[in-house]
Amino acid sequence: MKTKRLLDKLISEKVMEIYIIAAIVGIPLFALMTETFGRPFITQPYVVSALGYVGAVLCIASLFKRRKELYLTDVLYILLMCFMSLSFVLSKDIYESILGFWYDEFFSHFLAYFSLMLAAATINDEKRRKRILVAFLAVVVGHSLVAVFQTMNICISPCCLALDRYKVGEDICWGLTQHPNWYGGLSTLFCACSAGMYLFTENDRRRNIYFCVNMVAFYTMLSAEARLAWVGTIAYILFYVISLSIMKEKRLWKRFGVMIIGMIVVTLFTILVCGRILERFERTSEELKSSNVEGLGSGRVYIWRFALESVPDNWLFGLGLDNLKDAYVLNPRFKEGMWLNEKAHNEYIHYLATQGVFQFVTYMSLLVYAVVRGVKTVLHTEDKSNKYMTWIFLGMFAAYSAQAMFNSSVINIAPYFWITIGMCVPHKNQVTKIQTDRK
Repeated sequence: MKTKRLLDKLISEKVMEIYIIAAIVGIPLFALMTETFGRPFITQPYVVSALGYVGAVLCIASLFKRRKELYLTDVLYILLMCFMSLSFVLSKDIYESILGFWYDEFFSHFLAYFSLMLAAATINDEKRRKRILVAFLAVVVGHSLVAVFQTMNICISPCCLALDRYKVGEDICWGLTQHPNWYGGLSTLFCACSAGMYLFTENDRRRNIYFCVNMVAFYTMLSAEARLAWVGTIAYILFYVISLSIMKEKRLWKRFGVMIIGMIVVTLFTILVCGRILERFERTSEELKSSNVEGLGSGRVYIWRFALESVPDNWLFGLGLDNLKDAYVLNPRFKEGMWLNEKAHNEYIHYLATQGVFQFVTYMSLLVYAVVRGVKTVLHTEDKSNKYMTWIFLGMFAAYSAQAMFNSSVINIAPYFWITIGMCVPHKNQVTKIQTDRK
């Protein structure tokens, strides 16, 4: 009985909530601490690894407790863990999978991703879900304030992963990440978060605060000058246009219109006053006019082609956990002097090439299931809090998943998306359970 009581406390919603909030707040907090000492990106890999091991213990205990009745997210979690482990063990270059490039994702990091998703899915209490959303907002404010100062050439330390392209004095921002593209991807999720809170909050004072936070976050997103962030922004705007039209929420259209006007004003300010963005438009135009197809998207088509060409020979479990290097090395087309990149700059292609078809199908099944269940909740639930909370997280999901087609999954950014996935499908919204002990 003592063991049972201890297990119940260990896997309670309260513990899962603390675990998730610790991840949301802890990742940028450690980034701020290490940047202060001039050592960016030193502690974050270890923080996410610790989250992985702790989360795995919590989730395995939760699955053991609920082993007779599992939800689909539980089954997908088990499959994700299995295929990830097989990809790791059967890697073409096990050394690369263990000690690869310094922001590569290792075994423990994937433990964190999958466990954060499952932990979020176990939280049904709306008050706890709201506190997690507030934690997201706190991180939005923290990143955005740091990024705003960076646009004024005031920073703790230089952008450590893009010094060849962005130097202090060029008004580029990267927040509490280490690269403008990383911040660009994360900021789309932040903008969608603050936009959703602005749209669905009834308290006038709080709604005005959320609007201001959203505009500042949007300004920093533009100032990162990451073109992939524009894709994410367009995605969540279209998401709200479509969803508001379907739900016939007339009272929200006025708020949405005010938000769009605010975004237009901020965009004009960023272009006309700050002198940003135009160079990116010109670069995009030049790439589209060029006959060099592989050069599109700063060479992304080149990377995608090598990654996809590796799939037929390694379709089962991929090249190995986050081991994209062999997509080039093992390709006869690759000659000495050609450049390679260890990230596919497309999260979906990266999963397919490095972890194989089975993992790719499992991952995509989870994403589709999260969208389907989330949309059904918004359409049919009578609980307004549940409806609006799910709606907000679906907007965040739309923003991140769209920009992920051009961005890389990295240690200190991806956890936020996996939490978002789980928040779209809490157990109470999944309805059905899978009986595992039928006689």
